[in-house]
Amino acid sequence: AAAVARHGAGRWMAISKDVPHRTDAQCRRRWVQTNPTWEPERAAPAPAPEPAPIDALLRDVAEEEELAAAPVAATALAAVQ
Repeated sequence: AAAVARHGAGRWMAISKDVPHRTDAQCRRRWVQTNPTWEPERAAPAPAPEPAPIDALLRDVAEEEELAAAPVAATALAAVQ
């Protein structure tokens, strides 16, 4: 328990160096058996990558095409009616 307090639960390789004749796996197993409610810390998910400049450019072009097409569609609809 002293090695875990010193290094922190989850740092089993460092802990095993302080515990004679024990591997990191043995230290972890012992810790989990004596602390059944303990859960290892999970790494936070990686943030989503920033969109590449080409993605932003293509998105802007698509939006401009949608805006340009709207008046044409309205004019065509008016001509048909």
